Amino acid sequence: MKQQHPLSREDLIKIRDTIRSEQVRVLLREISRLHTVVRRLKELSRQVELEAGMGVLHDSPIFDDIARLLDNEMRLYGPPPFKRTAADKQHRADECMTKLEGVLDVRKNKTG
Repeated sequence: MKQQHPLSREDLIKIRDTIRSEQVRVLLREISRLHTVVRRLKELSRQVELEAGMGVLHDSPIFDDIARLLDNEMRLYGPPPFKRTAADKQHRADECMTKLEGVLDVRKNKTG
């Protein structure tokens, strides 16, 4: 999957200066807010990886913070437009477990 990069500040300023309608300003504010949410989620996911590696993840309130952030977005935008199948969910869970095992192997110095 190709990684998408957020618009730069200069690009956002050019868009704002080109079309000065209220709708564009509202859209730019929402884009900015979503970038902040994504940045915060990335920070929290890094903390999860670190705490999993240290073995203190069970005491962490990080998942509550992530759930709170995502609950706000779900209230704003509603559920995803597509349903994930059980096979998709299982595949994703397997990927997460593989990553977690990799983190734990590094912690136990079992890297190959």
